[in-house]
Amino acid sequence: GDITEEQLDGTIIKTYEVTVKPFHQSRVIESYDTLKQFENNTKTKIDEITVICREGDQHPEVENGEKTVYLGKLQYNEITYQFIEINSWILGQLNRLTPDARVAFYMKLNDYIDDPNTSEQVKRIWQRLHQP
Repeated sequence: GDITEEQLDGTIIKTYEVTVKPFHQSRVIESYDTLKQFENNTKTKIDEITVICREGDQHPEVENGEKTVYLGKLQYNEITYQFIEINSWILGQLNRLTPDARVAFYMKLNDYIDDPNTSEQVKRIWQRLHQP
């Protein structure tokens, strides 16, 4: 996954895939294959991936979603993919942070966006967000 939450001892609590591209069947298969390879190498069992994406980018066969924050789930073999709307997820995560932590996050995000390897599209969107 793109992000993992871990306990202090390194045990993985939650795994996330974050995307602003469609997460359709080919992405599910790629994710699944990567996960199985990770499990074989580390002997760590993961049975759920949370996919953070835009509404409309979730797999077309997701079930039981509210079409607001929780977009639904997809079962692929033994892995459950939970789809969460990205903008609401980001706001929720920022709300969990202390004010100082939000400032630190913003500064790190700004450094990432300033990096020469960051996509020009991301840089344009960031600049547009900061225009009055």
